[in-house]
Amino acid sequence: MTDELEEFLNIVRAENPMQDKYLKKFLPSLSQEETERLRRLIRFYVSLGKSIHEIAECYLLFIQVVMEETKYFMEHGTYRYSTFDEVSRDVYFNNEYMTKYMTGLGLSTYLLNFHLDSMRFFDEFIRNVQGSRYLEIGPGHGEYFVKALELSGLNFFHAVDLSSASVDMTRKYTQYYLQGGGY
Repeated sequence: MTDELEEFLNIVRAENPMQDKYLKKFLPSLSQEETERLRRLIRFYVSLGKSIHEIAECYLLFIQVVMEETKYFMEHGTYRYSTFDEVSRDVYFNNEYMTKYMTGLGLSTYLLNFHLDSMRFFDEFIRNVQGSRYLEIGPGHGEYFVKALELSGLNFFHAVDLSSASVDMTRKYTQYYLQGGGY
């Protein structure tokens, strides 16, 4: 029986040939710990009642949005949204969209090379942080917040975000981790 990660990857590969080609080259670069963190994210999304197919669709939506927005910027020399009202209406305050987008973004942490590079940098940095407080502005999917909980020497953690969907996801992911949803 295939595990949830393999099932997820099989769906992504079947539905997006470009991702199939990319993932064949990229996945061997993941460490065992990074692969386990990706599995943990998938288990978390399953614990929220999402099917593996829905989780894969969220990742593919994220990839599609990134490609569309990159193309838009290249063609117009500007971002699609130019005011807070536009982006808040269409993105930040659209809970259904934000939940799907944050799910895809969370997975991209371990599936896109530039996101993985950022997480690796954060991982090295946060391991050496001591003190009393951690504030994360815009925690989105919660992966960085949970990483700070796991690895830092801090004892107070707080996160704020414009999107109630992002706050909810970070809260639920933190609870999942703290209740033993880790490895």
